[in-house]
Amino acid sequence: VKSTGKKRGGIDVNDLIKLIIEKKLANPDEIYGCSEHQVEELEQKLDVKLPFAYRDFLLSIGRGAGRFFIGTDMFYEQIPLLNYYATELLQETGVEFHLPENAFVFSMHQGYAFAYFISSDGDDPPVYVYAENAVAPRMVSPSFSAYLTHSIEEH
Repeated sequence: VKSTGKKRGGIDVNDLIKLIIEKKLANPDEIYGCSEHQVEELEQKLDVKLPFAYRDFLLSIGRGAGRFFIGTDMFYEQIPLLNYYATELLQETGVEFHLPENAFVFSMHQGYAFAYFISSDGDDPPVYVYAENAVAPRMVSPSFSAYLTHSIEEH
């Protein structure tokens, strides 16, 4: 498990990993982070500067963590297509809402719900969720780190 050793934007990677293991969502050998190169490559490919909290997530568990978020597309290999899938879902449901310009969809669950943040909203941005048949998304967490912690505790 790779830890950046830093706490930026409200996330402590080591605490996050400990909580995942404590909740029995993954064993230590089931937790895989991205390399710095992979994160930089992702930023270049998607033409985005990722917030520190999200970068730390990618570096620590961005390629998978056992049963954590099983059934949800949110890990490194799936990330490049998530904005496209979210836009497709919005078009299919016919809602008037469109993703904001700097929206970064980091999670898609079963094709009917997605979570995103605005990449320019600071080091630890608020998280919004849209679910099929809703009129618009709603803010579900004041920060990405709080969203992760809550998700682990509720899993």
